[in-house]
Amino acid sequence: MITKRKLTVADFLAMGEAGLFAPDERVELLEGEIYTMSPPSSKHAAWVDRMMKALERACGDRAIVRVQSPVALSEEDAPEPDVTVLVPRADFYEAELPRATDVYLVVEVSVSTLLHDRKVKLPIYARTGVPEYWLVNLEKGRLEVYREPQGDHYRVRLLLGLHEPLTLAALPTPSPVAL
Repeated sequence: MITKRKLTVADFLAMGEAGLFAPDERVELLEGEIYTMSPPSSKHAAWVDRMMKALERACGDRAIVRVQSPVALSEEDAPEPDVTVLVPRADFYEAELPRATDVYLVVEVSVSTLLHDRKVKLPIYARTGVPEYWLVNLEKGRLEVYREPQGDHYRVRLLLGLHEPLTLAALPTPSPVAL
């Protein structure tokens, strides 16, 4: 009999600490499986920077904005969102990775990963209780905003133009975000 063994976040982190991944290799753990990510294009990098700056302006000291850093959402999920907005902590999560309860928002910028971001990542974010998920769909020139997680989906889906006004609703005091 052949069985498939899924990794835990602890296994995944231990592999990284043991040097099993190349220093420049971008990997994440989704549903217990390791995914290797392509290097970002200049368009992808520009939109990640744009989102980071806009969210830093909107949040100020009310949140920590991180770029391409892992989040331990469950025992088998440690994605590396393009941008994450976190509950502020004095230690900036130095002692441990942020958990699902520490997350206000995750943002994925999609140039070539739209299907993966919708079919694989969205259900993980919803299932683990991430309150708000933004998918920057560069192919269609729009922002998909997902709110109110329920099971493996979100009850609310908004489609906006990339430069339309939007609000980060998951903050304790919702805040407008200008791209």
